[in-house]
Amino acid sequence: MVSFTETELEMIEKAAKARNEQPAVLCRTIILTAFQNSAIKALNNQPTLLSMSPREQQKALLDAFSVD
Repeated sequence: MVSFTETELEMIEKAAKARNEQPAVLCRTIILTAFQNSAIKALNNQPTLLSMSPREQQKALLDAFSVD
């Protein structure tokens, strides 16, 4: 689940309008980009990521996705 403050929602709506797209589309782009960046970070931190069990992979990805 993702939640935003009113200020963040206003920024997303303003940016989406500037890009001539719906706020949901911009949010999806932001979230997918963040997840992709986290996957790359997890792979760099755990070179054996692809050989791990699904549960271990999920933990590594969530750890990488979390704010430090």
